[in-house]
Amino acid sequence: MNSTMTDIPTTLPLTNITFIKKNPYCSIYRAQLHKEIVFVKHYIQQQETLVPNEAKSIELYQKITHGENIWSECTVIECDPPKGLLVVSFVPGDSLSRCIYSCKNKPQLLQNVVSLGKLLGSLYNETKREGTIDPFFYEYIEYCQQKLQNIHGIPGCLSKRYHLLPVEKVKENCISFSHGDFVPANIHLHNEKVGLIDFANSNDCSHIENDIMNFTIAINNMFIKSSLKKEILQAFHEGIGERTVFPQTKNLFRTFHYCRWIMLNIHSKNPFRLFNVWKNAQRFQEIE
Repeated sequence: MNSTMTDIPTTLPLTNITFIKKNPYCSIYRAQLHKEIVFVKHYIQQQETLVPNEAKSIELYQKITHGENIWSECTVIECDPPKGLLVVSFVPGDSLSRCIYSCKNKPQLLQNVVSLGKLLGSLYNETKREGTIDPFFYEYIEYCQQKLQNIHGIPGCLSKRYHLLPVEKVKENCISFSHGDFVPANIHLHNEKVGLIDFANSNDCSHIENDIMNFTIAINNMFIKSSLKKEILQAFHEGIGERTVFPQTKNLFRTFHYCRWIMLNIHSKNPFRLFNVWKNAQRFQEIE
């Protein structure tokens, strides 16, 4: 499906504009700017406030990755919040999920995952500071607890069999940036380089454990051999390096991402996704 220039409120000389997809917040296009590929996000009204946050996150990412030979860069080309417009450069490569399933070169794949861990560790070291984690994460867990108890049918049977373990307030007085959707589909591998895309859920009052748990759950939900899952996660943590882990912080984001994954998939008609809903629900406490 092609788009016209009138659909996108920009003065940039974009050509070969192709519609990719639409979500509740924005429409996404692929286009050419001169000889370069770019991605365009056009946010709907009332969602324009997301534009500067995403642009700021991409600028942070660019600062970390600039000049590094193991990470792909991404730059903000145009940011116009009143128009709900964000244009960014293309991050080359195939998604990590596709590379894992094909696994044509496992040593290179695992080295890429080490580089991914190093990237996440660098983002953490650059942004960590004293502060309190965004209350949104606690509020979302509470919302899910209520929502899951009101779902009917087979999904309801799954959700009512389990309830969430209590989540204590995090006492660790440390926050940092998080990508917010740190899953294999948003990670691109291009030869020896690793890159991130889609910073729409980024949060600078979060924690590295947010992205670590997101990635860990996503890998564990993939239909691949357990031995490969273990190797991928070992490579990931090798790249991140040593850090102090606070159980309360880890538990908060573990619960948050189990909730998020279940809510995204509990109404799916795909039996494999429903199986994963059941599998993830078992991470909660079973009601006797």
